[in-house]
Amino acid sequence: MPIIDGQLTSGADKRQSDFKLEKNANIHMPGNGIYITPHRDYALDYYSGLAEEEALLTLEYDDNHIITGNLDDKEPEISVNNAIIKSIEFLQDGELKPVKKKRRPRP
Repeated sequence: MPIIDGQLTSGADKRQSDFKLEKNANIHMPGNGIYITPHRDYALDYYSGLAEEEALLTLEYDDNHIITGNLDDKEPEISVNNAIIKSIEFLQDGELKPVKKKRRPRP
């Protein structure tokens, strides 16, 4: 999803932008919902590069929240109206940013 002015924003509808960019935050989107895929490479190939700064989200959802789509299709994606952010990876200009490992203090 694009990050515009530090705010997580829908790529399909820029008016949808009140999402918290933090783990365990709930994302809700009316209409056709949030388009997602369980395939990381598909998500990066198809969805990234839409904005200078983006986030690759791993989401958890309830099957009852599926609005459209089929994960068995050639282009496996569904849309859900509600999901929870489980992890966040940041992209800059369509490329994943390296994760900085936290150093443990020496005893």
